[in-house]
Amino acid sequence: MGISQNHSKHPTTWRSGRIAVAFVVALGLALIAVAYVFFKMPYEVAYENRTEDGVLEKITVWFFWLALLACMAVVIRRRWVGGCYVAVILLACILRELDFHIRPTTADRMEKINSTRWWRSVDVGLIEKLVVAMVFIAILTALWKLVRGSGRRWFEDLKRGRPYAISVAGMLLFVAVAYILDNRLDMDALDKRQDRLVLLLSLVEESIEVGVPLLMGLATVQWAMADARQPSLADVVTADE
Repeated sequence: MGISQNHSKHPTTWRSGRIAVAFVVALGLALIAVAYVFFKMPYEVAYENRTEDGVLEKITVWFFWLALLACMAVVIRRRWVGGCYVAVILLACILRELDFHIRPTTADRMEKINSTRWWRSVDVGLIEKLVVAMVFIAILTALWKLVRGSGRRWFEDLKRGRPYAISVAGMLLFVAVAYILDNRLDMDALDKRQDRLVLLLSLVEESIEVGVPLLMGLATVQWAMADARQPSLADVVTADE
């Protein structure tokens, strides 16, 4: 009953929402198709394209930069306070894609900075650990401020079928899929060229990651182009604080 009433009151919003859902689904299928195209290439070529120096990784980084530019344009144009927090998160994503999260502990050993081995290592200087801790605090603060300031409104807009909210939901789904694949795959078998299924799933994971900045940038543009009568997200953040 509630859905039908909202539909009758906001027919344009629901039409746009269905288009947004269709786009997210089509994008996901297209990215899986791209992964399959790479998979059908010779093994060495396919393997190379899912590495940090591969085409998919480079495209992901460029899309994150474009999403950051779109975000900053909206921050300036709409005085969007929440956009500053989004910009911090996007910068963190860019640094991660560029492997800044993998640091040396010794001359011949690299560790992720979120691992206890890196933090326990006596070969990592105190200054470096302090800098990394400050970066973590900045990212967590940005996430908390963004969720606290705009999370409730985003959820309400998602129920109303607003395109930007659907794009954000699609982005979160893509992140979840990529994270699960990244943590479940047997990378040893992949590195030893022993499992083509793992190669395919690894390509899917890298391809899905391309969609994350795409949807983040799209959501920013969709929100900026939404009905000018809706309050600025800066007002939402300020009101909740």
